Amino acid sequence: MRSTLTGILLCLACAAPAVALAQAGTIETYAGGGQSLAEGTPLRELDLRGGTALAVDRKGRVHVAVPGRILRLGGGIGQVVAGDGTPGFSGDGGPARQARIGRVGAIAFDLENRLLFADQDALRVRRIEHDGTITTVAGNGENVDETYTIPVPPHEAGMTRPMGLAVRHDGLVYVSTEGHYVRCFTPGVNIGNCHGVGFPATAVGGSPNSPGLWSPGALAFSPTGSLYVADNGNKRIRRFDPDGITVQTEVGTGAHLEGGNSFSTNAYDGLAFDGYGRLFFSVKLLNRIYARSAATVPDAWVGTGVAGYSGDGGPGLYAQLDAPGQIAIAADRTMY
Repeated sequence: MRSTLTGILLCLACAAPAVALAQAGTIETYAGGGQSLAEGTPLRELDLRGGTALAVDRKGRVHVAVPGRILRLGGGIGQVVAGDGTPGFSGDGGPARQARIGRVGAIAFDLENRLLFADQDALRVRRIEHDGTITTVAGNGENVDETYTIPVPPHEAGMTRPMGLAVRHDGLVYVSTEGHYVRCFTPGVNIGNCHGVGFPATAVGGSPNSPGLWSPGALAFSPTGSLYVADNGNKRIRRFDPDGITVQTEVGTGAHLEGGNSFSTNAYDGLAFDGYGRLFFSVKLLNRIYARSAATVPDAWVGTGVAGYSGDGGPGLYAQLDAPGQIAIAADRTMY
């Protein structure tokens, strides 16, 4: 599975028992490899080159972003959810399929199963309503992570390039930004900087706000409500607990090593949890996806470590991946 999502690989049997960390299920190509983005194109004929984001909604439907569009995959075909195919910024208040969208850094779904996406070129988080209308819910296009002493609607606040997205159990939306913050907001109400200090900061523990983060990327909430952040500049995955006090490095030491808790590369490109509470993360530079249960070292889950495309129909652990990017896990623990 390339980082540009030329194809989406499906690990069919990732619902294996929690103890079977070293054995992923069967891997298959689910979508991609074709040359069309026309409405109703069969999944294996879709052109997913240049894809940037991947997510599964609360109904188990897969969504993927390609240049100028967001597609929903299901029923054997691809359907356009947003974007007219030309990258840009337009269309707020109108049909999402007729709007222009920029590079999509991440996709998430709110408690009402409305699609949120990080429009990186527009410096905004945008939302697609159930009636197909597209709106901006955070960011005003100004490249600055503004802070306020009084409540300000998120869509009126500046925001640097949004990188990752996650929605908490109570509906609060978290977005990591190029300004070295993780920001949180309630659409239409208020926005603030929840984690980070606004400049590249070395991760040495401390409170949730200080010291800070360095180029935070992917975000994911664990089943217990802790926020996991790919702190890429610090080469770590960090955990921020709901108590507002505890900050813990879960994976990585900051060194370029592989093995045990010393996994450290330039980026952890995807984070996701399954129903057992296991953390999965992808590492482009190692051409693998790893799994980690509580108090265990990460195990290779998918990929041999050699870049390539092979293994369909066999165990995921023996398949070749090429710079895997974002990952998503459905309620039945199928990994995409």
